[in-house]
Amino acid sequence: MASSSASSYSLRQKMGEHHERSLQQEMIMGIYQPVTHVVDKADIDLDQRTIEGRLALGTSEGTDQAQKVFEKGAYSKPYAYLTLSPALTAIVPVGTNVTGQTANGVEIRGTTYEMDAQVGDTPLLVRYSSENNQQCLVGGNPNPNTTGCFAESGTISIGGGPPHSYSYRPLEDNYNGRNFQKWSIEAKKKMYSCDTGCPFATYNKFYQYYNSFDYANQWVTAAFAGNSTSFANGNADFSKLGLEGRAAAIRYGNVYMNVWMHVIKKMQGGINICETTCSPGSCSNDTAHEFDQAAAYYTGSEPLANAKVDGYMLYALAQVECKKFGTCLNNGMARANFQIYSLLEEGKNYLLQGNCTGAKLQKERITALMAIPLVQGTLRTAYALDVQYNRQETTQGQAAAFAAAVLPILHACSAPRALQVYIDLAVGSGNSVSYEVIKDALEKTYDCLQISCHDVGGLLDPVGNGLYLKGAAPCDFTGPTSASTGSSQYNVPTGTQSTGSSQSSSSSTTSTSSSSGGSAVSASHKRTDGGDANVGLAVGLTLGLAAFIVVVVMLVTRSKNQVEFDTAVDGTVAEELEMSGPVSA
Repeated sequence: MASSSASSYSLRQKMGEHHERSLQQEMIMGIYQPVTHVVDKADIDLDQRTIEGRLALGTSEGTDQAQKVFEKGAYSKPYAYLTLSPALTAIVPVGTNVTGQTANGVEIRGTTYEMDAQVGDTPLLVRYSSENNQQCLVGGNPNPNTTGCFAESGTISIGGGPPHSYSYRPLEDNYNGRNFQKWSIEAKKKMYSCDTGCPFATYNKFYQYYNSFDYANQWVTAAFAGNSTSFANGNADFSKLGLEGRAAAIRYGNVYMNVWMHVIKKMQGGINICETTCSPGSCSNDTAHEFDQAAAYYTGSEPLANAKVDGYMLYALAQVECKKFGTCLNNGMARANFQIYSLLEEGKNYLLQGNCTGAKLQKERITALMAIPLVQGTLRTAYALDVQYNRQETTQGQAAAFAAAVLPILHACSAPRALQVYIDLAVGSGNSVSYEVIKDALEKTYDCLQISCHDVGGLLDPVGNGLYLKGAAPCDFTGPTSASTGSSQYNVPTGTQSTGSSQSSSSSTTSTSSSSGGSAVSASHKRTDGGDANVGLAVGLTLGLAAFIVVVVMLVTRSKNQVEFDTAVDGTVAEELEMSGPVSA
């Protein structure tokens, strides 16, 4: 996903200056200003980078190495498991400062980690400080670096006390407290069974769809193993794909299913803290820290170290898709990215003011905006599979991962339309994709997803001739078409700084409920049929009772046809869910 190739020298050497500066003093992408230290959080994108690099080798060994990074981590939140001698004679609270030395005699710092150490304990977990340029990178790292780790044996000072002897194995006893698999496995505890604010609304949609609390972990591990998931909906049988296709499903699924939800978790966490501990006009940095983390995980460390690199996280996806759908701003940033960072900044400031409601509204809008690149990716890969006959395994794996990331929120809007998308993009369905069906199903749920035709844009002709690809223009596009190519003329949106507002573009459509069977029929299907204009003309010219009757007959006929069309597509309009209300977490 990175926009430029990685350097051959140590990534940590490249990022050393960045880490010494502290992210809390630098704006993220020139828009979001952290108020707490989150450098170590952003570093988890280096795990994703390593996973992608190992998968790209196309070997069983590389795949095994990628899986170890997924399960154990490599670059974020490193800690050591030290064995003390003699045992502790006093309780050591979690967070107590610890100092020691590397094998080269360089002083290193850390804090006790995870739990209080009790009298008589010999194990002591020490988390390495992230304030300096850390060089203890072991965990599941295929190329471990122990330069900045504690020496194999020696003494440490605990809480400023006298030297205390210890020993351990640097290559076996250095771990990472943060890894992708852990995020997914702990999702139930953090987003479904927690004491405050649970279940998180967006996470609950994914649980209700998949009937799996660790759905992202299940997806990735099944893809690694080449077997099938056991979801209630949206199952994936990875035995139908080779290593190439499974690799694509892993790299895309991990970010768009796992990281995507974790960003939402962090935002909601800040709101929960606000609602339980803050008072109007005043709140601690603890609430803002959650939004700081959301911004760090959304972006990753690579773009922060080099603004010319998109990196590997959600920021990178939006950057890729905006170039393909004409939704970049004049400065090259995806309009969705600009809006998300702007709203994160506003939400963080609301939290610092103790305005929990204001922060919640920004979080809900951010959640909706984060779906835009997922929808774009689904459309793009469906077009490649169907219209462009690109049936490569990589494309199939990408398409399945994009669909898996969007299906739960699509299902919450319309179960029949989610089923349409799943049938066409499920693993192994690459030869039977209908782009038109997928595009229609997605567009009919834009209102429910709280996004618009303008937000999503249309697939641009890659030759840069000023045309949309045939059949891939935005759903609200009414421009001329080229007889020779069948493509539509377009003008790339030129967004301004005002696009950072919390409101969607004016092209967002509304949904109306049909009185037939309690179904919901989207008004988006009436955008270009001219019916509203005819009615307005009839009324404006006061053509009299006869004209009025004609118009009524036309509208009734059109409504009947629309319902019949939806019935044919969905199987039954009565099963359509009401498409209204914001996406929230």
